[in-house]
Amino acid sequence: MQVDLSEIAPWAAIAISAAALWRSIYSGRSKATDDKFKEHQLWIESKASKDQVAVLAAKVDVVEDKVTVINNELTHLPDHQTVQRLEGMIGTLSRDVSVLSERIRPVASIADRLQEKIMESVELSK
Repeated sequence: MQVDLSEIAPWAAIAISAAALWRSIYSGRSKATDDKFKEHQLWIESKASKDQVAVLAAKVDVVEDKVTVINNELTHLPDHQTVQRLEGMIGTLSRDVSVLSERIRPVASIADRLQEKIMESVELSK
């Protein structure tokens, strides 16, 4: 019984490749790698402990409540177009008041003259 090397060579190559793959996976999980994982885990825990996360979550809840209240208040405020219309109406109202003020001046002066006339007649009747 003679074994031909050409028949065994592919199987030997597969076995060597599998052994090399197993060794690289096993050696990749070395103590140094485990220590690094533990170090990173401790670093992460020190940066954000469960208590700190709970405190931050509570603060976020408070901020969300405040944002909701502000949002509800803002919905009652007029929008940009309404404000522009109100500005226009206020300008028109201001012009109308100034026109009325000009028209009332003669009436006010008549009232002043009538008051003076009445005062003079009261003084003369004394």
